[in-house]
Amino acid sequence: MKITSIKVSSHYKKSFRGLSSHIQRKAILRIKIFRENSLDPRLRTHPLSGKENGKMVSGLVF
Repeated sequence: MKITSIKVSSHYKKSFRGLSSHIQRKAILRIKIFRENSLDPRLRTHPLSGKENGKMVSGLVF
């Protein structure tokens, strides 16, 4: 599934700027993978439960 837009919080933007350039590059690569295929196994996508039942989350952790 190709993703056309991603919402990024101001907190994420601020945190991202504080990362080393090496980690920023890794994060950008993960986001590119996510945009092309949100179900890519490298992202460890899995369904949520409880109040968020039916939604999916991907591991964009770097």
